[in-house]
Amino acid sequence: MRRIGLAVVLALSFALAPLATEAQKAPQPTFGKGGKPYNFREAVCLETQHFPDSPNKPSFPTTVLNPGQTFTSITIYKFLPMSSAGKN
Repeated sequence: MRRIGLAVVLALSFALAPLATEAQKAPQPTFGKGGKPYNFREAVCLETQHFPDSPNKPSFPTTVLNPGQTFTSITIYKFLPMSSAGKN
């Protein structure tokens, strides 16, 4: 049987995109689009953010948003099929 996976390519306007997974089984099931249940460790979250401790590091990009300024961020996700051999 041939296994197929996904490769994810990210283009970010932020410094980081940590990957979060469900570390422990939830006491109650979580439901997604159309009421489909997400089983244990079946979902991931990629959430863009600034560098940790950036407000205290002058050499890091600022995280300050002053009154009247607009916050903008761009994240582009590209999902590609990947064979079990790791070739696209």
